[in-house]
Amino acid sequence: MITLKTKKGQWFSVKFVSLMLGIVSFTLLMPTISSAATDKARVAFKLTNIDKVIKQITGDSKVSRSNKIQVTVPPIAELGREVGVRVRASGLKNVESITLLAENNANPLLASFNISAGTDPFIKSRVKLRKSTKVVALVKANGKYYIASEKVKITIGGCGGS
Repeated sequence: MITLKTKKGQWFSVKFVSLMLGIVSFTLLMPTISSAATDKARVAFKLTNIDKVIKQITGDSKVSRSNKIQVTVPPIAELGREVGVRVRASGLKNVESITLLAENNANPLLASFNISAGTDPFIKSRVKLRKSTKVVALVKANGKYYIASEKVKITIGGCGGS
């Protein structure tokens, strides 16, 4: 315990100890992620086929195309190592998650975002793409799955390869 000789210092040491006890308690009592959900995510990240990834995420649920999802990528990206992606699903109610996939990547699952209730269902990220591909947004809203995509051409050194 840190104690200073002043009254303010003693107050600080009590606060410091209380803070540390709170952090330790929170860490020990924090609920753990179910092993089934963790295993499902591990499997999805290892899959190399986009259809199998979608099946792993959605199970037997039907996936519908939706024009209420806007996927924005540059039509041509000079470097595949850093491609900007934006997804907005404001047209859907009660969006629970947005998952990004790339059709032609070795591992199609790029990222998955949980969306808090009452927030704007919008994500912005940079992803690494192996070659020209469709970037796919898989959105879960009201317990149902919706999908939209947009193509991006990856050039090699800006010369139009791939």
